[in-house]
Amino acid sequence: MVFSSPTFLFLFLPVAMILYVISPWKNSVLLAASLIFYTWGEPVFILLMLSVITGNYLFGLAMDGHAAARRRFWLALAIMFNIGVLFYFKYVGFVFTSINHALGLAGLGALPVSSPHLPLGISFFVFQSLTYIVDIYWGQAKVERNFLNVAVYISMFPQLVAGPIVRFREVARRIHQRSVTLRDISAGSQRFIIGLAKKVLIADPLSGPVDAIFRIPGAELSVATAWFGAVCFGLQIYYDFSGYSDMGIGLGRTLGFRFPENFRHPYESTSLREFWRRWHMTLSRWFRDYLYIPLGGNKISTRRTYINLVIVFFLTGLWHGAAWNFIFWGMLHGVFMLLERLGLEQALLGVHRIFRHFYLLLVVQIGWVFFRSPTLDYSFDYLRAMVAGAWNATGIYAVQNFASNYLLLVFVAGLVFSVNWLPGLVERKVVLFCRRALRDGAYARAVPALVTSTVAGLGLILLASLIIVAAESHKAFIYFRF
Repeated sequence: MVFSSPTFLFLFLPVAMILYVISPWKNSVLLAASLIFYTWGEPVFILLMLSVITGNYLFGLAMDGHAAARRRFWLALAIMFNIGVLFYFKYVGFVFTSINHALGLAGLGALPVSSPHLPLGISFFVFQSLTYIVDIYWGQAKVERNFLNVAVYISMFPQLVAGPIVRFREVARRIHQRSVTLRDISAGSQRFIIGLAKKVLIADPLSGPVDAIFRIPGAELSVATAWFGAVCFGLQIYYDFSGYSDMGIGLGRTLGFRFPENFRHPYESTSLREFWRRWHMTLSRWFRDYLYIPLGGNKISTRRTYINLVIVFFLTGLWHGAAWNFIFWGMLHGVFMLLERLGLEQALLGVHRIFRHFYLLLVVQIGWVFFRSPTLDYSFDYLRAMVAGAWNATGIYAVQNFASNYLLLVFVAGLVFSVNWLPGLVERKVVLFCRRALRDGAYARAVPALVTSTVAGLGLILLASLIIVAAESHKAFIYFRF
């Protein structure tokens, strides 16, 4: 069950919200709704998530009130427990497959491979569990003695399976006591509608040509088709993931929580360092605060800073998927981050912003090829086609076969709204309109008109999204598999 499915929109969400509003035991209702939400998609692995919740609850209690050495002991056990769960379900198959490949090259026999099913959202709820334990150890959060509250934090359905990654100290107070105002409901609903539109109106239509193009043999790809597929995927993953984050943040707001932002128009960036301050911001913060800084960050030596960056981006790639193409994607970003620190970013400041922006988009688009390709070998074949493929390909793999008029409309809309130029322009116009109305004494008439037009616009967007949801089969969010 995903946020853009008819079951969620027309059954689960209305029932859950009604029960949440009328019940005095809001945390109990929220926990029940979250467990049902997860069970709907992973009926077997709900036991795994409950085990993770219970284990971290007990580890938190074990650390409370003990001396530093004892706390370090329980912290180490908690980290091993969480990483062990993540490693077994996500990486054990990849490790054995890689070992067998090396054994095959050496002419030796293969080992038996065990590849467990990957539970939905395991990377997200394990990282949140680690955040809870480490924040307690650092003294940045108090131990939670109520099991229900820990379970609500780790399993909260708005951000359970694809983020944003929320730190316990960011929501601890609201888990204990919160209120929901009409402004919260209004702002949360608006955010949810925008996120739903991103997913249904832009990301999902783009998934068709992306899937089709990335199934074409590398030798058959033309330059135009390869570039079109890569750019379409860059737009698809942005609208898919930022759409989910918007919906999660909006749902959290209607429940009385304030989740951190996860995207801030990353394609506006002019350097890779800026890109990672705008893309999947909660993951970037997680790796910065819980890995990069504890490793020493940039406070020890230049050499150690570079090593720390390589470690962080290696693990960033591995976190996204247990495959060599994900690792290569992470290392590609890490290499360019190093180059920027070595002087590339400073050199780029000497050229026009358009060229800096082009550099960023080129690096990111090349990276997306590794991210989307089924194998590392196919990634290189695809990149070769982007540079040296046929220019005027015809037949079934010609680019025009993947670009209908409707898709081109979606493509252009995706390009326009991927940056803040048009939304920013509208916002400035609205502010100017309100100032003029206030100056001319027409504020009382202008504000209702502005509110009416806003509600009407959101209503039309919601209606269009719901019509598509009802008419078509829903598509899972890309980050569900992570």
